[in-house]
Amino acid sequence: MCISFRAEQSAVCAPGVCVAAAHDETMSGRDDRMTFTQNFISGGIAGVVSRTITSPLDVVKILTQVGTPETQHGFRRTFVNLYRHEGIKAFWKGNGMAALRLFPYNAVQFARFISSKCVPGGFRFRVEPCLGTACAAGFAC
Repeated sequence: MCISFRAEQSAVCAPGVCVAAAHDETMSGRDDRMTFTQNFISGGIAGVVSRTITSPLDVVKILTQVGTPETQHGFRRTFVNLYRHEGIKAFWKGNGMAALRLFPYNAVQFARFISSKCVPGGFRFRVEPCLGTACAAGFAC
């Protein structure tokens, strides 16, 4: 089996806060993990950035799903037609509202994921998958 679960004892482990033991410190001796608030903010920013980057694909996908006559000639042609008729700004229609919705959702999701690595017994679990296991999981979905 390629996935190994290693339980490592932390010095202090409270809900939302993990203080590292010596094995988690960098060579300089300081702990480089982020606080819950930093994880919250970075999770929200990551969600907004990913939504903004993929927004052109989402806009064209929605137009294709609606099925207007301009979109019946394929995905690539829909990109070109949208750019010609409405300009570059058309690819980010509705992105502002989606970003406002996604920031808190992704922030909470990421911050809880990071803080859930710390369990009340004082152990933190790390998953170390191998490439084969990751590929098999991807094909299973």
